[in-house]
Formats: sequence, structure tokens, C-alpha cells
Amino acid sequence: MFRWIIIVAGLGGLGACASPPGMDGAAWPVPAPSARPFDFGWRLSGDQAVAPMQVFDDGRETWLHFAPDARLPAILGVDDEGERPLPHVRRAPYVVLPGVWPELRFQGGGLRATALRSREPDGSAREGLHCRQPSI
Repeated sequence: MFRWIIIVAGLGGLGACASPPGMDGAAWPVPAPSARPFDFGWRLSGDQAVAPMQVFDDGRETWLHFAPDARLPAILGVDDEGERPLPHVRRAPYVVLPGVWPELRFQGGGLRATALRSREPDGSAREGLHCRQPSI
């Protein structure tokens, strides 16, 4: 008899594990996949010690993937107006830059590297150095 009480109480408690009515799926909002494909058309050159292993963008932001043990170099964006340091955020394992730059430069000590974007965000061949910065 005691076993039946334990079994019934245990089965009754399983109802607490069920989702409440109207909660189908995840309990938090899941962002929709990016409608823009990633562009991996970047060419890297220079010192590997300061260069990222990979660069790609989605037309709005640029992602840099550095080696796990690498020190982060100074990151500079280059366009028609010149060279300027860029703000960034870390989204492990990436460093994310706002905007899409035609050229990025990486400097650490006396070492330098460059990443060149092969085409404009609209898919056309790159002719000038025009930065596409996000609107704030």
C-alpha cells in the first residue's frame, strides 16, 4: 500500500514538469536567422602574430576570429577619410566591429597585418574605400 502512495504521488508530481498551456517550444524568444548571408570574401596579409585567423561580415557588422591565446592588436578601419581606431565588442570566440570596412589594419608592437574586403556589401566589385557604418 505504501508503494502505491509513493508511485501515485510521484506521478502526480510529474505534471509540474509540463509546460503551461500556451507555452509551446522555448520559453524565451529565439531570434530569427539573419536574412543576410555572411561574406567571407576577405583577403588577409601581413604578420600572422597580429592578424585574425578569419574575417567575415553580414553587411552590418564585421567578425574577427583571433587565435585563442593571441593578444588583441589595435584594430583600425581604413576608408577615404583615412585611418581610425575602431570600437569593438567580444562575442566569444569573435571580436565584432560595427559596420563594414573596405580595409582593416591590425597593429601590435612593430607587427602589422591587413584584411581587404573583396567586394561591396551589395555584391559589386570594390572600387573605392567607402565605409558602410551602422546608423545610430
